Amino acid sequence: MKKFGEKMFSMFLSLLLLFSTVAGTSRVYANESNKVYPITSEIANNFAEMSEIAAKSYDVKDEGIKSAYIELSKNEIENEDFVVHGNKSNLNFEEINVVKMNLDGSEYTAVNISIAGEYSTLSNINLLFNNNNEFIGYTETLIYNNPKTNKFQIDNYQNGILLEHKETSIDFMSNEKIKEGIQGLKEIKNQTYTRSVGSTVACLGALLGINGAVAYIIAGTCTTACSAAPVTGAVCAACIGGICAIGAGDIAGIVACFKS
Repeated sequence: MKKFGEKMFSMFLSLLLLFSTVAGTSRVYANESNKVYPITSEIANNFAEMSEIAAKSYDVKDEGIKSAYIELSKNEIENEDFVVHGNKSNLNFEEINVVKMNLDGSEYTAVNISIAGEYSTLSNINLLFNNNNEFIGYTETLIYNNPKTNKFQIDNYQNGILLEHKETSIDFMSNEKIKEGIQGLKEIKNQTYTRSVGSTVACLGALLGINGAVAYIIAGTCTTACSAAPVTGAVCAACIGGICAIGAGDIAGIVACFKS
């Protein structure tokens, strides 16, 4: 995966220069401006990692099973030792995803809960359970505005401990604009990218403006620090938030775009 990321990084640097001369021929979704955000090896790596997890995951649709895991999660959260830096009162139990994952021969269940209040709509908490429905840990991602710079900040926590704080170069935007960018990323899967310079430029075009900003933020939630200290040896729960935000199939489409 590291080799793939390094290859993507060098390719993107060259193609971003090329794109400036042919941008008019590329289709760009949900785009207010042609501002280019850095498509780094970290972004490529993190989306690839999310795609690998997503390929072995599925959303729980059965309301009975889903409700049972929500209750398990609420019981853990009510524990006074369970720390939520975004404040427990900001947990939005109306926006919950329950995801089953089969990794390294074991089944895990992640309960993803949105965090509201002063935080961006992409902020969330993920509780992880093993195949015996035993709670094994949680991650929290807070995405919010730095009022001094009007840029996004990202804090990633694991079991209440700060793993990583990121000051991004992404201009702060409303939740409505973020949702617009998510929709733009989802539409990438509807495009066919062949392995050619032109198709890669088109792929980059779909990652400009709002779309690129949102991709950068989502990649930041799948923290590199998590690779060094995952909740388990098999899964990084911090990546689940990005999977829930975009959708498993749509993330695969973005990675395919990277590989074009």
